[in-house]
Amino acid sequence: MDKAALEQSKQAKREQLAAWRASRTQELSLPSGLTVSVRDASIMDLVINGNIPETLMGSIMNQVGNGEQVDLSMFSSDNEFGKLINEMVKICVVDPPIADVADEDHLALSELSGDDKMAIFNHANREVEQVKTFRSEQNELVDAAQPG
Repeated sequence: MDKAALEQSKQAKREQLAAWRASRTQELSLPSGLTVSVRDASIMDLVINGNIPETLMGSIMNQVGNGEQVDLSMFSSDNEFGKLINEMVKICVVDPPIADVADEDHLALSELSGDDKMAIFNHANREVEQVKTFRSEQNELVDAAQPG
């Protein structure tokens, strides 16, 4: 393969990667007025990266093991909930990148208000919320189908 063809192949791969990344992100306007780019993340992203507070791991793994979608808001009364939200924010926010210390290119987690963090958390947890609505609409038992 000649040098020009190799460079063209590398460029095509870069463009494909950029398109894939762009397809995974969405703009989200936070209550504070800041707009961030976020990607979808799930509880498994937190589990795989080791970002679940130890006190919550048992309950979460029980739900995952049962094949249920994990409703992270059920842990809102737990003392570790703030840590869980912070970890979800770190995973979801793509741009501006989250850093330990804020600078002109990076956003510090400490700069985000509780409302902003909850907006990101709720965005990540939105599929579970949609299922809840569907389940709550099923107020009556469905009669068994009768043959004929």
